[in-house]
Amino acid sequence: MTAQISRVKLGVCLRALQSGDLVRARALLEKLVVEHPEDEAGWNALGAVRYEQGEYLAAREAFERCVALAPRHPLAHASLGELALRIEHDASRAKTHLMVALAADGAGLEKIQQWCRVLLLVAERKATQPQATSARASTPR
Repeated sequence: MTAQISRVKLGVCLRALQSGDLVRARALLEKLVVEHPEDEAGWNALGAVRYEQGEYLAAREAFERCVALAPRHPLAHASLGELALRIEHDASRAKTHLMVALAADGAGLEKIQQWCRVLLLVAERKATQPQATSARASTPR
């Protein structure tokens, strides 16, 4: 029964997110994970909202909580990989998370895995050419 209630509440949160109301979605998701701390989907959705709001450390914490509950959660690992690559500039950490996401199996994972492959290529390039990336980023356009 608790899982069913959690799913209904998560649906309400996701509708707020889809409508573009990040503030309401975040408030609902934060309440959801307090009431249902075992809900990995709630933690993953909260991480996505925090990411969209530019709160990257808080997003990482939510995604990591999701992964602690569901160690092979492909979307959480993909999100952690993207955070590591784009925000933290840690190509090694990004590759670790992206490889876990790519190893996931199941229906509906094609788009996630496609995105992970793209990010993995970027991470590998950054890992092998750190000076070139830094020089390019500082070059005025």
